[in-house]
Amino acid sequence: MSKEKSAIDNRIEDLHDSIRSYTSSIVAITKQIILLEKLRPEFESLAADPMLAKLDFSIYSSISFNYLKHEQIVALMKVFPAGEWEKEKMTDYSGNEYFSYQGEYKGYNFLLEGEPPSSCKIETVEVVVPAVPAKVKKVKKIICPAAPLARPCNLLVEPIEGAQHSALLEGEH
Repeated sequence: MSKEKSAIDNRIEDLHDSIRSYTSSIVAITKQIILLEKLRPEFESLAADPMLAKLDFSIYSSISFNYLKHEQIVALMKVFPAGEWEKEKMTDYSGNEYFSYQGEYKGYNFLLEGEPPSSCKIETVEVVVPAVPAKVKKVKKIICPAAPLARPCNLLVEPIEGAQHSALLEGEH
């Protein structure tokens, strides 16, 4: 025969759960503070660049900058020179396309998401949504010129010594 928990036991268990939850939040916040302190010069340099000064970012499993103009993406790649950035065309919940770049800098993962380079264009196209009855909606698609076969998929971005980090790299990405 099992003994039921008393109201006090349930309350104590709830309080222990709260402590575990708060502890994990404190740990996550502490990790963010440590990250910002380690990368303080890089983040402070953003404030000096009018194009980057008001950018918002989030810190979870990676440091994420979203809804960027392509020039901002290139400038951030110079501030946080990950070396090799993996580029991927993504689609949001509405069906609109954007580019996502992932790289690692000083042991931290970075995610930069936004517009494609100027060599690409964004077209609004109609797509059929399979439903009963079928629906047609408009989404934004990225159309880029075909890259030569020898061109690698990953981007290699190196900082330019003494240059402003908002300066664009030669060529498009």
